Amino acid sequence: MSWQSTMTTKLAICRIGSGISCGLLVKGAWNMSPDPVFLILAYGHVMGLFHLALVAVALILALPWRFVSKQKYVIFARGFFVFNATLWLCGMVANLLWDTFIFGRLYTSTDYVFDFFPFFPITQGYIDRPWGDETGQIFHGLNIRHIQLIWLLFACITWLATFFLYSRVPRVWINRTSNITPECI
Repeated sequence: MSWQSTMTTKLAICRIGSGISCGLLVKGAWNMSPDPVFLILAYGHVMGLFHLALVAVALILALPWRFVSKQKYVIFARGFFVFNATLWLCGMVANLLWDTFIFGRLYTSTDYVFDFFPFFPITQGYIDRPWGDETGQIFHGLNIRHIQLIWLLFACITWLATFFLYSRVPRVWINRTSNITPECI
């Protein structure tokens, strides 16, 4: 049984068992991709929790600033939240593009939920992680450095898009302090 049919069988069971779409769409002998709806939901949930945790840690670390200036603390909190929400959305789009153009065409991994993460590149250990007796592989004579250079391109575009979109957020919304009262902080 080939790697593709093994993975399709394993993930088709997930589709039937959970009632959500998390099966593989086999587009060709060398191109496997999870369902785009699953990609958006998986990245959205997992990375959404990551970004919320990141915001929570930042707000806790910035708590001493609250005692200096409550208005500046609220402005920081709003800005950091909006920036992380923008990064989360840009990362979701980048992950969808990564899956469309990179995963299954240049490499495969056995434990696919999402492979693009704008903070850390994919590693050889991730590709080599076993699933039963199968492992992922890199195609077309490429090596992990090639995949990581492509990841770097995707990451740079993701971060630049995030900064660009964040710069377009009206400062009026982030800097609005007219409704900040001591009771609401």
